[in-house]
Amino acid sequence: MRLFGSVLYTLHTITFLPVVIYVPALAFNQVSGINIYIVTPFVCATCIFYTLVGGIKAVIWTDCIQTFVMIGTMLAIIGKGTVDANGFGNIWDTNWAGGRLVFPELTLDPKVRHSTLALLVGGTTYFTYIFTLNQGMVQRYVSLPTVRKARYALSIYIFTSILLVAICCYAGLIVFTLYSQCDPLKTKLISAPDQLLPLLVMNSLGEYPGTAGLFIAGIFSAALSSLSTCLNAMAAVVLEDFYKPFVRKPLTERQTSFLMKGVVFLVGIVSTALVFVVAKLGTVLQLQMSIVGVTAGPVYGVFTMGMLMPWVKRKGAFYGGVSGLIGMTWILYKAQSDLASGEFTFPKKPVYTDNCSYSFEFTAYSNQTRIENADDDFFKIQHVSYLFYTIIGAVITIVTSTIVSLILDDGHESDPMLFSPVIRKFIAIPHHASIVGQDGNEMDCTVHTFVMQDNKVQ
Repeated sequence: MRLFGSVLYTLHTITFLPVVIYVPALAFNQVSGINIYIVTPFVCATCIFYTLVGGIKAVIWTDCIQTFVMIGTMLAIIGKGTVDANGFGNIWDTNWAGGRLVFPELTLDPKVRHSTLALLVGGTTYFTYIFTLNQGMVQRYVSLPTVRKARYALSIYIFTSILLVAICCYAGLIVFTLYSQCDPLKTKLISAPDQLLPLLVMNSLGEYPGTAGLFIAGIFSAALSSLSTCLNAMAAVVLEDFYKPFVRKPLTERQTSFLMKGVVFLVGIVSTALVFVVAKLGTVLQLQMSIVGVTAGPVYGVFTMGMLMPWVKRKGAFYGGVSGLIGMTWILYKAQSDLASGEFTFPKKPVYTDNCSYSFEFTAYSNQTRIENADDDFFKIQHVSYLFYTIIGAVITIVTSTIVSLILDDGHESDPMLFSPVIRKFIAIPHHASIVGQDGNEMDCTVHTFVMQDNKVQ
């Protein structure tokens, strides 16, 4: 199971890193005009170099600096953008009139991308995985000396993540306010929705020397932080889970260094190559969360069973994890295929070009509203909101594991102390002890005790 979990994390890393690399390359392309396929190798080479040379210490210190640069950059952008948009009141009124301030739809339809149900159920599951079960995060927590400090670090991480998401949402309101009457996508001023923020930076801050570079530094900081973290975590996983369990002879310090640096270099090269695939797959945020959901679901399911479900055995957990991975891979493949063919589309808000200050060649523009047909009433699981991917993968894993465990009892009893304290009080814990009888002979006994909720053995 440990090896399977490591395989899932490897798949997660290999599919997630190209998206991370693509983001700064796209922003740099908008600011400088340099092709993203030229920028990408330089981005990766920079990150691979300092991760190879400095290891986890370099990753932690650069992450710390990059966080301040990233948040500082976004604060500068929204500050100047608010001034250009004539204040918060005008931003609010424009977005309200344009239908951009909409409460998530109260519906049980899982096909609605950002409904209240999708955000609360799917979003909570997704971010639980990101904050607590992701290998890169777990490495950070266990590197701290106490559980209390790990909780403290997690609290800071959650707070800064919420802050950054809120800043980005507000930046989106500013973007709509400034371009509500001249949509740059419709006029072909930009080629992808992910270039809207870089365009705002160039229009709003381009006249000030160095500000474009500051924005690029912020975007690169966000990307390099994630890239270096994943590369370093991947090196540790290969060493601890793919190498040490299968080799008796321990590595020397020099050999360990070569192995870990080789993994960093190889994973970095593969991720760079996959950027060419990511560039063809659509909007970055939805794509990234969809890809993560494929591997996050089985991992979430396995950890849930490991903490809360003592009836699930080893074989059941393994087969359940594999079924979850296969099922989610199929769903992602079918969803991307339907998006590419036009069978699966999302309705978009109307955009306008009534008050453009520049000339452009008009082209037909589609809001991608679904055409009603007989198949719309037929439920297709690949058409559910991408926010549900993690919970769907977890449910597939848990259900399959439970069924297999009932059919195939491998006779293995899990250590009750590994379960949540909430579950432990219901589990009998066998303890082996030697007792001296009246005749002076020792005999082995098994004593069943119960762990109460306060963790005291009764």
